[in-house]
Amino acid sequence: LGVALDEPDAISRYLLKKGFSITDIEKAGLVFKTERGTYWDRFRGRLMFPLYNHVGKVVAFTGRLLPGRDDTKTGKYVNSPETPIFQKSKILYGFHKTKNDIREARSAILVEGQMDFLMMWQDGVKNVVATSGTALTPEHLKTLKKLTDDLVLSFDSDAAGQAAAEKSIDLASSLDFMVKLLIIEDPKLKDPADVVKEKPGAIAELLKNAKPAMEYYFYKYITKNGEVLDLKKNKQNLKIVLSKIKNLASSIEKNHWIKQLSNISKISESVLMEEMENINLRTYEAGEGGKPPHLNIGEGVKEDPLEESETEFSRQDLICQRLI
Repeated sequence: LGVALDEPDAISRYLLKKGFSITDIEKAGLVFKTERGTYWDRFRGRLMFPLYNHVGKVVAFTGRLLPGRDDTKTGKYVNSPETPIFQKSKILYGFHKTKNDIREARSAILVEGQMDFLMMWQDGVKNVVATSGTALTPEHLKTLKKLTDDLVLSFDSDAAGQAAAEKSIDLASSLDFMVKLLIIEDPKLKDPADVVKEKPGAIAELLKNAKPAMEYYFYKYITKNGEVLDLKKNKQNLKIVLSKIKNLASSIEKNHWIKQLSNISKISESVLMEEMENINLRTYEAGEGGKPPHLNIGEGVKEDPLEESETEFSRQDLICQRLI
């Protein structure tokens, strides 16, 4: 971690003295050009999180406002813009440190933010990654698929976090991941960072009790407080769950969850199967733009250029390295 000084041009002045041109500093996403033609540092008065590619090279930054500094114009977090060396849809925060742990554990834990990642790491959970200022993408999952088929999601307990969780579940399920959710039941604790702060060591136990994603959907749409809804009056809820099952890549999983849904709803498997076949997934997709695209994992997939460890770095790379 680091700190960006609360000055308009501290970063640019430092890098100019090191011999970099203002054009390259701008291309690296560290400054922006104003309407007057002057350059201002993008990060000012912020706690800085270096973002590494998957072989450990710094390619970008996230900056969080320091306590007591009010800046309503830019928001609590500022991220580097996309550059020739940084595509946020491909970068998983911390992956360069945890990929071996993910491989050994045969499971990856995905959290929303850098502080959740760092607090879980500090609490002894090493097979963890975070997205960097973006939602989960097929490119993120392509990276994880090389190491594991098991994914545990942990998102904030607020409405935005739960909506993000549902989109991520649907995307990962369509790509044949076995998805579970880390459930934080204490309403006073919003995310894993809160859990670690208030209850050190509790995260490991919560992970042991992570719930299959489809059980989460059953609870959310079919049962309330342990009671099964009247599905004649709540047909839409039933169709939503059936759409989740239809979205699964594995036919074996589909069959398993149809059986479970039949047991809960007291509706025959054949009727549920018929109803499921008539569902248009685009109608029930949690995200936008229809069903997420499937990835061709394995032969014929081009390697992520960010994973090529022997390539020469551009001047934008050197600028990021210089700040570290």
